[in-house]
Amino acid sequence: MRKTKEQFVDRTIEVWQPRASKVLTREDGRQIAENVTGFFQILMEWDAAEQPATGRIAGTETDIVGHAIRKCPQ
Repeated sequence: MRKTKEQFVDRTIEVWQPRASKVLTREDGRQIAENVTGFFQILMEWDAAEQPATGRIAGTETDIVGHAIRKCPQ
């Protein structure tokens, strides 16, 4: 099921409200979602910068957009 932006902000508030010292507004929820997304984008950029020129890391596969995915030991 594809969620709307409004549902995503609602869920963000639901997750983060117990950790907040004030009542979160919809704008707070939007900003939290934006900041968390930015954080993971930076992590992906750092990960990509650490990969060898081939774009492959030993013991990984790539997902459909080319991000490294660690294989689980079997």
